[in-house]
Amino acid sequence: MRILVTGSTGQLGSTLVKQLKGSDYKVKITSRRKPEGLGHFEWVYSDLSSGEGLEVAVKDVDVIIHAATSPIKNSKMVEVLAFKEFLGKMKHIKHFIYPSIVGIDEIPFKYYKHKYEAE
Repeated sequence: MRILVTGSTGQLGSTLVKQLKGSDYKVKITSRRKPEGLGHFEWVYSDLSSGEGLEVAVKDVDVIIHAATSPIKNSKMVEVLAFKEFLGKMKHIKHFIYPSIVGIDEIPFKYYKHKYEAE
């Protein structure tokens, strides 16, 4: 099984990548900047805001763990609008994992409202 981790340089994404390091899965990672110490992982540049690199990122993967996010700036664009476009590119994906935040529907800040809207 081939897994793609989006947002692989962020807090959640990098933690997921560390957990997948010793597994038998073929892991592909994507982010706007190339992470250090890739090991045996394939890295692909992608940017949710512009859509650049997304088709290459989702190519030949079975599972996507979506950890890409933008909590500080452009949250509406990334969490809702770009996310909708991203979903349209993954018709062949067997499993899509989109981690949530407990109580997200009750947090009054803009980023959480946008993430909840996407969910």
